[in-house]
Amino acid sequence: PRYGVRTRDAAPAGSPAVPEDPRLIARGASRLGLHHLAAAVDSRLTRSWADGDDPLLAALRAGHPAELAAAGGLVRAELGGRAAWLRKAQANHSAFLAPVAGRRKADGRHGAAVLQRAAAALVLTAAAGFVAVATNGDLLSLLVTGFGLCCLAYLLGNMATARLRLPVPARLRGPWLEEIRQDITDATLLAVLRSKGIEVDERTARAARRGWDHLRSAAAKVDEIHAGG
Repeated sequence: PRYGVRTRDAAPAGSPAVPEDPRLIARGASRLGLHHLAAAVDSRLTRSWADGDDPLLAALRAGHPAELAAAGGLVRAELGGRAAWLRKAQANHSAFLAPVAGRRKADGRHGAAVLQRAAAALVLTAAAGFVAVATNGDLLSLLVTGFGLCCLAYLLGNMATARLRLPVPARLRGPWLEEIRQDITDATLLAVLRSKGIEVDERTARAARRGWDHLRSAAAKVDEIHAGG
């Protein structure tokens, strides 16, 4: 099931709810791409409930340190650290863009962009070498030239990317991504507690699920937009 959502094996109405497998939450998050995470982060910033840490969640974490550690371990097992999670999200994003990239290769834009980048790399390397020789390796001149060439390389790279017409998600800032990770951990903590038969009051349970439900909803909306043709 996408994003860890079960639809076929739901318990019948009136029967006791089966606790969710705590592993499914982070596993669902590991299937999200950069485009999903970027949309979720952007939307989360506008939510009043995300302006600060919920006291109910702070109390839940403080009251169950062993279960919190278990939840964090499950999240790390599925997502890894921040860099590993971003690599997975990048791979998912690349898989999402594979049909688009195929069309760009078919119409010749991909090859043209590759040639542009190769030409830019050669020109910039030659320019750096020329400056190094002309200034006899003067450190200040090399630093100024290096900074200027880096800025030029950034601009030329953006031009090549624009020519490819591939969607580029907004840069994911570390602190905001950690907030999303905390949402995943909170929902996993709730699932761990319920799997152990530990009762959690409804208000706290809703707070623990809120961030993860928002992430899934944002991801589903992104997919819905892209599926619209």
